[in-house]
Amino acid sequence: MIIRDMFADDINRKINGVIKVDQAADDVIEQELNEYVITKELKKHFITFFNYYSDALDELTADNLFDNKEKMQRVEGFFKNQVQVFDAAVKMEDDLRNDLHYLSKETEANDALNQIRLITVVENDPKNIYRRIPELNGLMEKVREGHGRLLDSKRAELLEIVRQCMAEVHTLSDGNVDCAELVRKADAYFDQQKKKISELQSLALLDGLVPQIWSYKDDICDRIETAKQPPKPVEKKQTDTPAKPVPKKVIKNVYRQMAFPAKTLESQEDIDAYVERMRSYLTAMMKDCDGITLK
Repeated sequence: MIIRDMFADDINRKINGVIKVDQAADDVIEQELNEYVITKELKKHFITFFNYYSDALDELTADNLFDNKEKMQRVEGFFKNQVQVFDAAVKMEDDLRNDLHYLSKETEANDALNQIRLITVVENDPKNIYRRIPELNGLMEKVREGHGRLLDSKRAELLEIVRQCMAEVHTLSDGNVDCAELVRKADAYFDQQKKKISELQSLALLDGLVPQIWSYKDDICDRIETAKQPPKPVEKKQTDTPAKPVPKKVIKNVYRQMAFPAKTLESQEDIDAYVERMRSYLTAMMKDCDGITLK
């Protein structure tokens, strides 16, 4: 059996990625209805529609037809405008789940996101959801503004890290022709990081670039230092004398976040105290080992 024969419909049939309002051909409508999938969110909308529709039919008579006009217009307006707003709010709440820690710094945006979650996720009564949908646009705008400020600040922070890394690479190479290719690769890498920084919309993903950037900078600087060293002279091997075993060195890993904690220095005294603290820490780590590797 061929895999395509396992499907009820022809897998080579034409499938429209996006259906537009003016695509009213019978075959298009038939295909869309046959393959329509009701999601959890759409189910809520349908329940809301039929609740209002049922209420309207129960009250509908020749005398009160005009009185029900407003209710039916609300139903029509819901499906024309508010489904899109509701779905956008659901998507925003889902997209920002990894950024909740950052948003806690923006009180107004954080409160607005909590309200969006209450309306779109927590609330189960379709009528209550429908009544609160008009609030969503204003709430989403507050979240966008707060999140946007955090993104601008984070991007500026990362671009400064990139600038400092590029400056160190160029300063270390000092125009050495043996390092030209390494510098070119480094410039290309940091340009790619700048592009990512401008495109990413998640604070968590932006923060994830930081250790990658620092690690790349350390690696490329090590390679530049090696490239600048003159070639070592080849030592002649003495076949008569047996080689002595080289004792294995004990090297500790020391993480820079521990050795160099984040701190604001405002005076020479602050600098001296910070350097002394760093010296004492590194000296203590050197005990009982042959060296340390800063990571």
